[in-house]
Amino acid sequence: MHRLDFYADADLEVIVRRSADPRRAHQDEAAAEIARRSRGTPRIANRLLRRVRDYAQVRRRARLPAVTQAALAMLEVDDRGFDEIDALLRTIIDKFGAARGRQHDCAAISEEKDAIEDIYEPF
Repeated sequence: MHRLDFYADADLEVIVRRSADPRRAHQDEAAAEIARRSRGTPRIANRLLRRVRDYAQVRRRARLPAVTQAALAMLEVDDRGFDEIDALLRTIIDKFGAARGRQHDCAAISEEKDAIEDIYEPF
């Protein structure tokens, strides 16, 4: 039986650089930051890259390394790659170290069971 693992940060950097404009020589720092916060998933890395580029275009800033931190902060993506939708995951990791059961998780984040199933679980 084969098991798929998450991508390493170095592999994600390559993916981000390929998805970004290859003519930009200053993108290495930005690619590394985006890869580090993408939780080992190329889909997330490419989504973050698009959001950073959108932010840079709206703010009229050309240098990705200078704007990457500000864009990720605006998106509320922390150093581990979690955003606000990951509140349940963050609670489980930080407070409990492992899953304890649906009712326990609901009480910990003051959220209804149906909301967790409809909002958080698809992600």
